[in-house]
Parts: sequence; C-alpha cells; structure tokens
Amino acid sequence: MALKIHLTFGILFLSYWACFAQVHLGPGQKYANIKDAVNVGAIKPGDTVYLHKGSYSGYQLVTNLKGSPMRWIVITRYQNDVIDISGGWQFVSCAYLRFQHLVFRGNAINKGRLFSVDNGGSCITQSKFIQVDSCYFSNTTDAAAIVAFKLAGVDSFVVSNNVFKDFPVCGAMDYNTCRNGVISGNRLENCLTGGHIKGGSSNILMERNIFINASQPSWVAFELGGDTSPQFYCPEDRFEVKNLKFFSNIIIGGYRGVALSSARECKVINNTFYSCGQATLRFLTTSILYPQLYGNIVENNIFAFDQSAYFNGGTQPADAVVFDKNIYYSIIQGVFNGPYWD
Repeated sequence: MALKIHLTFGILFLSYWACFAQVHLGPGQKYANIKDAVNVGAIKPGDTVYLHKGSYSGYQLVTNLKGSPMRWIVITRYQNDVIDISGGWQFVSCAYLRFQHLVFRGNAINKGRLFSVDNGGSCITQSKFIQVDSCYFSNTTDAAAIVAFKLAGVDSFVVSNNVFKDFPVCGAMDYNTCRNGVISGNRLENCLTGGHIKGGSSNILMERNIFINASQPSWVAFELGGDTSPQFYCPEDRFEVKNLKFFSNIIIGGYRGVALSSARECKVINNTFYSCGQATLRFLTTSILYPQLYGNIVENNIFAFDQSAYFNGGTQPADAVVFDKNIYYSIIQGVFNGPYWD
C-alpha cells in the first residue's frame, strides 16, 4: 500500500511539472527573441524562458503576458550564457513575470530605453506582480529616452539586486503610477540622475540601495515626488506621492542628494549622504495638482558634507517635514555649525 501511494504521488508530481515548459530563445533556437515566442502563444503560465548565448537586438513589444499566483513566468539566461539585450523590451498589462540575470546594454545602433513595464495608458489594466532581480542595465545614450528603466502603472513589484550604470544623458530608473513595491539592493552609478517616483505612486519601500555619482547638474540622485500631467494619474489618487520609505540607502558624491517634491507622509530614515556636490536635500512644491508637502520625516540619517553643506527648497508649511536624530558632520571643517538653508 505504501509503495502504491508513493508511486501515485510520484506520477502526480511528474504530471504537475510536465505541464511547465522550457522555452528557448536565441541563435539556433526555435524563437529568435521574446516577441517571437509570445506572438505564437509559446509561453504559458509556469514556463521558464531561457535566453541562450548571443545578442538580442531590436524593440520588443509584449502585451498581456500573464502567469498566475502559483505559476510565475520566469525569463532568464540559460545556465551562465553571456547575453546582450538592446533595442528596448516593453511589457504592457502583464502579470506574474520574473526577470532574472539578464543583461541590457545600449550600443551604437540601439541607444534608447532598455526596459519598461506599463499599463497601456489605463489604470484599469495595470501590470501586476513584476519582479526584476540581479539584472544589469547600462549605456543608454539617447537623451530622448528620458530614462533607461521604467515602471509606469505597476502594482506589487520588486526591483532588487540590479546594477544601473553609465547613463550620461538620462535617468537610471523611474516609477510612475506605481503602488506597493520594493526597490532594494540596487547599485546606481554614473547617471544624469538616479530617477524618481511620482504620478500618484504610493506605498513603496526603497532600501539598501547605493548611489555613486548618480546626479549631474542640476539633477538629484533620487526624487521622491515631482510633477505629472493630469492624464497619467489613477482616478483615486489625490497626491503626487504618498507613503514612500527611503531607508538605509547610501548616496556618495554626485551633484545633489535627495529631493522631496510635493511628497506626503514619506520617510527618509537611516541613510548616509556623503560628499554631495551641492544641495544634499531639497524640498520642492513641484506638482501642479497636489503641490503641498506635509507629514514627512527625516530621521536618523548621517550627513557628511564636503565643500557644500546646503539644504534648499521653496517656502514650506510647518508640517512639511520633521527632522529628528540626524548627525551633521563636515569632512573638511574642524568647527561645524550645521547645514546652510537658503
């Protein structure tokens, strides 16, 4: 009886996994690129999509590719194959997708945006449950791209352990109309700006990221808030950004540190700011629809100033931000009286 039960369980286990396919892309494979496989319905919930050694060039538009809660679709490299993706991957109204160990790199032909996930312009068709882990993004050199990596209209996402490097004329990553996400363990280096979160985005944790030379004049390493045109908000959103948590990040060098722009109930806690070139913090009322800051907290941070010990921004109400338990230190001045406000 025990043997029969074990055999039955084994058959059921094998049958369960047999329904999940391995879809192979690249030179010598059945499908040359991701769009080719999606267009013929080759990728199903629970499948793993493998990119084999080679270059993957050209814009790829993928719409309505969806896994399920128990059957995520995983898109990754095959074994340790060296791959190179350029031309831009765009995923519209997709769900339960995990991108892992992929390399996106601009080149002389494909200079623009590398990767994006969005809602197709409607909050009714938000993309959901998207993970991007341990990928590499570099070398977007077209200023018209605005940003190399973008999530716009994505709920429940994780962007973790990625490298964003060498974007001289555009931002590294942007998040618009996004909710309930985690951005953690990423490295952003040599960028025009690290990017921003805005457009009615809320409930996003940004923690343990490192920014190295991640802003050039007159940009910031990262902006919590900003200004978004009215058509991009979801109907229920009555704020530019709300409940963003910027925790335990390290900002080294660059032109400016972090901006809170029309931010509400956001927290900047346990971060280290080291030698920002101009303003380390900015407080701005940039949003046309929802300009006022309120309920923000800046707490338990280390501010190590070099030539500039400058915080700035427009006139704010008394409840715009509370400062508490921060350390202010000058690398170059033996006697230091704290940061300068304009």
